[in-house]
Amino acid sequence: MFGSDQPSPFDLKFRVAGIPVRVSPWFWIIMALLGSGIFNREGPLFLVLFVACGFVSILVHEMGHAVAARFYGSPVSITLIAFGGYAQYSHPPRSAFKRILISLAGPGAGFGLLGLVVAATFASDGEITNDYAEAALRYLFFMNLIWNLFNLLPIWPLDGGKVCRELFAIARLRNPDAAVHGLSLVLAGALAAIGVLAFLRIGIPAKGIPGLNLVISYLSSSPMMTVWMAMFAFENYQMLQVAQRRGYYYEDDDTPPWRRN
Repeated sequence: MFGSDQPSPFDLKFRVAGIPVRVSPWFWIIMALLGSGIFNREGPLFLVLFVACGFVSILVHEMGHAVAARFYGSPVSITLIAFGGYAQYSHPPRSAFKRILISLAGPGAGFGLLGLVVAATFASDGEITNDYAEAALRYLFFMNLIWNLFNLLPIWPLDGGKVCRELFAIARLRNPDAAVHGLSLVLAGALAAIGVLAFLRIGIPAKGIPGLNLVISYLSSSPMMTVWMAMFAFENYQMLQVAQRRGYYYEDDDTPPWRRN
């Protein structure tokens, strides 16, 4: 990922519910870049609010993963870096179903926060007079809806990609890693291509394809997402080569490593 995830003297460190959290300075930089349009339209204080909402949203998402992993007996920690973050756990459960639950716990926590935002909006009955409170609810709604839906795409290393990999393993595909990286390469590459065409204002036939106009609209307004998809496509291309050379393997297999081929 862009930006080093190695510890530095500038990291912010704290604990939430006993879980250690480290925030890289790259996290703040990239979040500020993502909100640069807000700086131009609404001013610096709203940009700070946007970054704060992004911090809360991503931390809640990663806490979902971490709490689920800790429930299954693994020590956990959270690191927030450029373009997001990750929850580390040293002892993933052997059950693919439990690993799926851990992967889904992140978006689940995010949608839980989204529910609180929606409830707060309805409770206010449209009478929010403070511009900052109204903006915070707007930012949190967008982040916890769009970002968590995006995270469920079957693209590695997003949560949807991890779930997809486990489903391939459950289905006993000969090489589930190669399968998920191949699928991720195609999907991420297609989205990157759509984003480039949309940015260049080149017409894309969308008739008869549900949701494609929405995807085109979002990618055309978010060049950073197009760059991200291109990065995912390249990463999965590299991982696909490794998986194909390694051959058949999945973590639930009890066959000795020297007999896996």
